[in-house]
Amino acid sequence: MDSIWTNRNKSADSIIALGNNKLYKLNPSDEKMPRVLRDLKNGEIPKSALSIPFSYIKTVEWKVGKPFLLIRFGQDSEEIIRMDNNRGLQAVFKQLQEVDRVHYQLDEYSRFRAAKKPLWSVLLLTLVCIVLFLLARDIETEMAWYESMNMEYERKWGGLLGMIAHFGTTRIIWLYALFMAIAVPATFIKMKKPPVVHTLRFNPEPVN
Repeated sequence: MDSIWTNRNKSADSIIALGNNKLYKLNPSDEKMPRVLRDLKNGEIPKSALSIPFSYIKTVEWKVGKPFLLIRFGQDSEEIIRMDNNRGLQAVFKQLQEVDRVHYQLDEYSRFRAAKKPLWSVLLLTLVCIVLFLLARDIETEMAWYESMNMEYERKWGGLLGMIAHFGTTRIIWLYALFMAIAVPATFIKMKKPPVVHTLRFNPEPVN
């Protein structure tokens, strides 16, 4: 086995290993851990190991600050390799980078790109809240008219928007304010710390 990494954190994979042009992922129990490590060092692969041949890998992605590597095999197939420290992630990534026919790509997000999705979400919800507010205002006007005529108000607006609009303009304003209090700081945080993504693109020989 070329390289072996171990993780103590329960949220991470217990053992990550590279060798035989494959990546191995193992999560043995604490009791079996010493024996599994001994077998790996002797070149024996436990049957419980998840074995990923390099020839099956399309890309390996590492977003700085995230405790995992994302391995993609195709559009709908992927595997996550979790480790409990950045040093281990860097070591695994660097060793995979040395594999033949692998191309490295660095993607540093601009502040605008990092905030693009949150900004679209804020804009969309703002438009929805405007529609809800106008609808709620019309409902309140109708209810006031019915009350002035001593008539019982008949609910006319159905569906989800109508149900929410019946909460009234005041509650809709408070709901929108609550969302903005969460969304705006989150957007600024994303702009302040734009993602940095390291990607390895594998270009192996066709598998027979």
